[in-house]
Amino acid sequence: LDSIRLGIGFLDPQLRIRRFTRDATLIYRLQGTDIGRALADIRSELQGEDELLGDAQRVLDTLVPVEREVATADGQRYLGRIQPYRTVDSVIAGVVLAFADVTERERAREAAARAARVLAQSIVEVVPTPLMVLDAQMNLVTANQACFATFGGTLPEAAGRSLFELGGGAWDTPAVREALQTAAAAHTPLTAWPATLLATASQEPRRIWLSVRRMRAAEVGADLVLLVADPVEPARPAGAG
Repeated sequence: LDSIRLGIGFLDPQLRIRRFTRDATLIYRLQGTDIGRALADIRSELQGEDELLGDAQRVLDTLVPVEREVATADGQRYLGRIQPYRTVDSVIAGVVLAFADVTERERAREAAARAARVLAQSIVEVVPTPLMVLDAQMNLVTANQACFATFGGTLPEAAGRSLFELGGGAWDTPAVREALQTAAAAHTPLTAWPATLLATASQEPRRIWLSVRRMRAAEVGADLVLLVADPVEPARPAGAG
């Protein structure tokens, strides 16, 4: 087993240690004398609460494999997979825990996301029309100054929040949601989509033209949505004649 560059541990039905590879010691502080001991008695190197034991018991009860990404105290990341361990006679003899090191993959993903944010910020700041960049969950990644000058707010208070929460919920309208859904299903940008922002305490309903373009991860390193909101008319304070 020690020739396998993968953290693997075999547990019996009572979740006691039967065998393990050398790399499994990167996850749990295992020694050769720990064979036969309960895994619950072994200290782990994981950040936060160790939920793997609960996963292992659930796999034993349901025979359904479980995957979970975990991180160790030194910052390494692993994709853990727990599945039933069957003998040659197809008898369930316990569970297998396998850990693949995905640290570099995650670092590359994070670097790509940072590059995408830098690229997005560079683009949006030179555009005079209100423009937002959203992530795949419709949370604000960034927006240009024209956007905040037109619709209010600041980047520090808006970044990371859902589009539909911004402006007191003014963007949470059927027309805006339909525009985003239509753009998600289309292979070409959506342009000049009419919408009306909801009234808020500070301004009346506001008509805008929406243009939406989805940017795929293959293009910019992360799935992003470019949203341009061109006001049809200037805002009026609520209650203004």
